[in-house]
Amino acid sequence: MKMIQPREILDEIKKRPPLQRVDAEKSYRGIKVSWKLKFKTAREVFGEQGKWEIVSEPEDNIYPDIFIKVDKGSYPEFNILHENSIFWVDGEISKVDGFVIHLISPGIRFSENKKESKPAPASNTFVNSQVHFGHGDNIGGDKNVTKITTKQNKWWEKSWVQIIIFLAALVAIIEFLILLKK
Repeated sequence: MKMIQPREILDEIKKRPPLQRVDAEKSYRGIKVSWKLKFKTAREVFGEQGKWEIVSEPEDNIYPDIFIKVDKGSYPEFNILHENSIFWVDGEISKVDGFVIHLISPGIRFSENKKESKPAPASNTFVNSQVHFGHGDNIGGDKNVTKITTKQNKWWEKSWVQIIIFLAALVAIIEFLILLKK
């Protein structure tokens, strides 16, 4: 059986009518993938000390972008990897959300030799990779790691924070209107 590629997932979901896409996205959960990627860049993950977000794309395509969240110390090879260098990621699709494909338990290697694969570290931290076109939950870790979602990390998406922000904006608008009347 042929391994499904990131672009094929995107194309298949786009073929569906808009209201059927959510169910189509769910059908990819649990699929194990092994993708050959081109390294583009890396950046620190805002709000998550010690994490990198590795930005890459499929070797034979310029999209979709694939983001892989890793602990900085787990893959020091990224420190010296040049743009467009090839590497491989092995993982399992945990969620497709819009145009984001999340992989759990990624193993990353820098040669075709699968014996050189470095699995996700078994620790209290998590590793997450994504084929990225938007935003979604970050679920990570291997079977030894507690799942962590962005609901715990994205404090600005909590309903009470959104209510406070809305009320602060409303107060600012009212004060502005009062100033205009004077």
